[in-house]
Amino acid sequence: MLPGYTAVDQNKDHHYMIRSQRKSRNAISYVLLVTYILSIVMLILSFAYLASLGGQPFGAYLRERASPYFFVLLLLVYLPSTSILAIVIFIILGYAFIFAAMGTGFNSTMPPIETSNGFFSMMAPVLLILSIIITAAEEAANIPIVGQGTVVTAAYSSFVNLIYAPFVEEFGFRILPLGILTFIPFILHVRQPAKVVGDKAKYLVSPVKSFFLYLVSPGYFRSRYGGRNRGVDLILILVTSALFAYAHVYYGAWSWGKLFPTFMDGIILAVGYLKFGLYVDIPLHWFINDFAGLELVDPFSLGFLVFVLIWCMVAFVIGLIYSIPSIKRFFRTSQSTRYLR
Repeated sequence: MLPGYTAVDQNKDHHYMIRSQRKSRNAISYVLLVTYILSIVMLILSFAYLASLGGQPFGAYLRERASPYFFVLLLLVYLPSTSILAIVIFIILGYAFIFAAMGTGFNSTMPPIETSNGFFSMMAPVLLILSIIITAAEEAANIPIVGQGTVVTAAYSSFVNLIYAPFVEEFGFRILPLGILTFIPFILHVRQPAKVVGDKAKYLVSPVKSFFLYLVSPGYFRSRYGGRNRGVDLILILVTSALFAYAHVYYGAWSWGKLFPTFMDGIILAVGYLKFGLYVDIPLHWFINDFAGLELVDPFSLGFLVFVLIWCMVAFVIGLIYSIPSIKRFFRTSQSTRYLR
């Protein structure tokens, strides 16, 4: 320690450095906050449209029934029918909870791309603009996008299906396959050898208790305990993204022109899930669907959506600058260090 430089001075300098880092990191966080705020407004507009009951009498609306569905990769599973009202309530509560939880981390001192809300705020515009660019290029080249077997349904039903889809598609194409298959190398990694802990091998975390929490947030467990296998991640991301793209064609709603943009979307969604959890990939998927849905069903929101699109063009550049190095690190880094208590 320098002469005259006391522990108090050192402590002050430390706090000053932390404040400076927080200020510089928060600068981009406040820029990203625009994406989050615009997403909240889109969410409110969506909830308002859902609450309008599609312009139908309330009694008739209650009597309508539908069969909720979910995917297990390409396997489509239908559940017993329920009222559309129950599905709408599930949608509203689900997104309200996700966005409320996501909005709590904007004061983090971590680089924004390493936080769930920062990743969402950067990658949502990237997903939207990439999809628009690729779709426009394919339309200019006369590449078919919409499937011939597409059935036109009422606007309200189509909108409900669009914003319900992120829950079931992320469950079937990301949460189940990526969560379960990456849990295997994770749990093998945190298994302590018997020679270290005694006669019987033990685990740093309980395999049974941590399994379902791991499906919700694999990023938390792998960043804390290690156990990530880069090769397994890469293979699973590519395979599930390919199956995700093919499913859009296989079920007849889209033609083969949808394969490439959906495959690219699948990669970003898969990285978001593995890097954080379902509270990132579900709202990312929602952002694209909700933008397209509101554009079709609610003409009063068109002016606002144009503003969102302009902002996304700006945020697209910011997102690429900050996200590409992070995604490269994600694919290069393999958390293989064994943590023992």
